[in-house]
Amino acid sequence: MVITHRNLMSNSELVFRFLGHSEESRGVSWLQPHHRMGLIGGITQPLYGGFPVTLMTAADFVGRPLSWVKEMSRTPATTCGGPNFAYELCVRKTTAAQRAQLGLSSWRVAFNGSEPIRAESMENFTLAFDPTGFSREAFHPYYGLTEATLIATGGLPWSRCGLVAYDRDVVIVDPDTRVERTAGQVGEIWISGRGVAPSYWHRPAETRRTFSVRLAGTSEGPFLRSGTPGFVPGRATAFSVGNGDQVQVHPVVLLPPEEIQKTSSGKIQQITAKAAAAVTEVPAASPPELTVADSAPARLYRWIRGSRVPADAAADAGSFLDPAARRPGERPCWASLAARSPSRCP
Repeated sequence: MVITHRNLMSNSELVFRFLGHSEESRGVSWLQPHHRMGLIGGITQPLYGGFPVTLMTAADFVGRPLSWVKEMSRTPATTCGGPNFAYELCVRKTTAAQRAQLGLSSWRVAFNGSEPIRAESMENFTLAFDPTGFSREAFHPYYGLTEATLIATGGLPWSRCGLVAYDRDVVIVDPDTRVERTAGQVGEIWISGRGVAPSYWHRPAETRRTFSVRLAGTSEGPFLRSGTPGFVPGRATAFSVGNGDQVQVHPVVLLPPEEIQKTSSGKIQQITAKAAAAVTEVPAASPPELTVADSAPARLYRWIRGSRVPADAAADAGSFLDPAARRPGERPCWASLAARSPSRCP
């Protein structure tokens, strides 16, 4: 990826404005500096804004999530954040007695991004840390990607994902016809502006496909194709509804992997919410099959389209499909559980 000085300065000013930073701000970051959120949010932004930051390692946070919020309380910091899982981890790995020792009333900006944002995760964190003085209005979800340096939309508390940046143009486009969608319709998010990177590093063909697209029948562009589905509900706002990778679990239904992961952990008792599940499509399967690999313990969960739950099903999995969305005569997708050695995974 080629990132220019102009890209960095544009995004730094955008983050500064969106998050309401000032020289009086103070940060804490455990985010890895090789990741865009850690590099720009944790290091470049404090330098740009002229405020101090305490740096931790990601291993410190993952091994002991309490260390993050304790440092927020000790400093006391005003701005910090991370991916959605970080807030879930803090709730699971801390006790009420530990949280009672903290003071987080100074935490005014808790940004949330880089992976699917769950309202329930933010709500659970707010409830768990309410005795510390943490305010739900501190949450600032945002949508961004490396090709846009960092942020494309954000700046609104509890949004998904907020205002379009002042120096960005965001349009929702049918990826097949390259025609702009109307308000409320889901399409691919296309972005242009000073924060968009010029190219990939020494990958001209992929650069042309990703950074040089234009709307059909117009000269408007060039735009960055994000690969992310989203919609614009109204003027100057945009919502992301997942990432660009979708898995076919039915001949007429595509679902984002994170939705399958969330549903599987809620429907199958053996898959716990804290275990990372990997989802993949099994090719050349008849009928279509879907595989979810649970990391601890190692198991495979295979979704097989059929008229009923197979006799060997080990869990009440339910269906991923809304019955109202099925055509007459179509059968639902049921889940069956097969505990296998990872070496035998298809």
